[in-house]
Amino acid sequence: MLTHKVLSSKVNEYLDPNTNKYNGLIRIIDSDFLILCKRLIKGNIINKEPQDTLDNMVRKPFEKMAKDIIDGRWKPCPARIHKTLGANSATEYQVLLTFRVQEKIVQKALTLILTAVFDRTFSDSSHGFRPGRSVGTALDKLHMRGGHMAWVIKGDINKSVENVSHEKILCALKEKVSCVRLLTLVERILKAGYIDEKGLKISTHLRTNKAGTPQGCEISGLLCNIVLDKMDKFIESKELNVGDLRIKRKYNPLYIRLENRRKYYKHRNPVIAKKALLEMRKIPKFDTLDEGFTRALYVRYADAFVVLLANTRDAAERLKTEIGAMLKEQCGLELNLEKTSVQNTKKGFEFLGASLKRRDNSSIFNSFNVKGSSAKISRRSTLRLAVDMPVEKLINKLIDAKFARRNKHNTVLAQGLTSLVQNSHYNIVRFYNSKIWGLHNAYSYAGNFSSMNKICWILRQSCALTLARKFKLRTMKKAFSAYGFDLKDPISGLGLAIPQSFKATHDFKRDLTKNGLQLDDHTHKILNSLWITKGRSSKR
Repeated sequence: MLTHKVLSSKVNEYLDPNTNKYNGLIRIIDSDFLILCKRLIKGNIINKEPQDTLDNMVRKPFEKMAKDIIDGRWKPCPARIHKTLGANSATEYQVLLTFRVQEKIVQKALTLILTAVFDRTFSDSSHGFRPGRSVGTALDKLHMRGGHMAWVIKGDINKSVENVSHEKILCALKEKVSCVRLLTLVERILKAGYIDEKGLKISTHLRTNKAGTPQGCEISGLLCNIVLDKMDKFIESKELNVGDLRIKRKYNPLYIRLENRRKYYKHRNPVIAKKALLEMRKIPKFDTLDEGFTRALYVRYADAFVVLLANTRDAAERLKTEIGAMLKEQCGLELNLEKTSVQNTKKGFEFLGASLKRRDNSSIFNSFNVKGSSAKISRRSTLRLAVDMPVEKLINKLIDAKFARRNKHNTVLAQGLTSLVQNSHYNIVRFYNSKIWGLHNAYSYAGNFSSMNKICWILRQSCALTLARKFKLRTMKKAFSAYGFDLKDPISGLGLAIPQSFKATHDFKRDLTKNGLQLDDHTHKILNSLWITKGRSSKR
């Protein structure tokens, strides 16, 4: 975040007031800047030693690389292909590319510079691959402002990273940047290609392939944001918020009739008045089909987006069609029709790995006393949009990762991990703690966070069964009897660090994921990573 603020003021030195474009940005990439990029990649932002004490042998390669980049001689090498299982499929593979350290450093440098140039122009509705924004900020916006929206357009852009046009990318960059060498460097990275599994070089070229940014490349997310910013501006330019913000919808005529009936019979016949009140609580006070008053809320994270509408379904369907046409015409991309839909928010929908749903507030009332009087007023609450963790989906992920299984009655039962038996008691407990706290932090926002207790209980049982198999105790009960409910390691005293409370906090402020991952991918990574430290590897 600090680096972004410093660079934002630095790039202003290269702004040409005549053309309102940035020229000469390539000069920012010196040896010190490349060393900083290397530290950022390794997660070591603050170096313990001052830069001027770095050994000349360490600095020399960075000085040569910086000179080659500024002179236009540096060229990226092809990446290596790597396949990994997708977060939502046990059979579909996601293709990622692995790069040399040099390529990663240069990609990081370009990302920082272009972020400083373009981020200030991006829409406030964009939350992916941006400093200070994350899955948490996107979900928080929906939680706070989406409670009264009736319809949602849940959109997904078909393989935006693979299909985004090189020509569209370069044209979008040229709108703000006139530095030829910087643009050439981006172009070279786009068409560097990769080495496939057979050892053959697959190259991409503007005249042949014309599309795709490298999967796993540091700059891919930013380049997609630059292109998709046109879609953000298009949606925000639509007249989706109709009616004065200070004026409410038209009143519902049926509600007004019942209200008048209640007032008339309040002292004449309290029974009829009470009956009218109960009928009033079943219907909205305002006309939900009032076309003179509509509201919309748009949020995008990478290639996934939602548009929440206080409008009619027909209006939502029309907008979905318009977005698809605009994407194809101006961005060269297409909506994934299988994943793009219009739904009623009362039925719920999934976005960024969270379950969102409009609550039924017909029976939710706040009561308070009138100041200076003994009278009491009750009024119906306007609730926030529910943002919950998908419990069943999480349990299925636990089953896929072999922490649990289903028996013939479809009951979920924990199971031990045979792959961990050779490790020490300490490392087994440490492994399960990493899963528990990884999921705890990822879903700390959830309104139904109390359900995390069920997930943690499955992981606790799985740990007990793993220890029972390691020490030949045969049953989970004997493992708990031998090591206690927290399954403590007798030597180190380390036990399962399960939270004492699962109270909902709606904590959206923390960065829920890393590296721009969505929660589905983040959860998949947490549950399927098998890291065990080599320290204390004794097999007691």
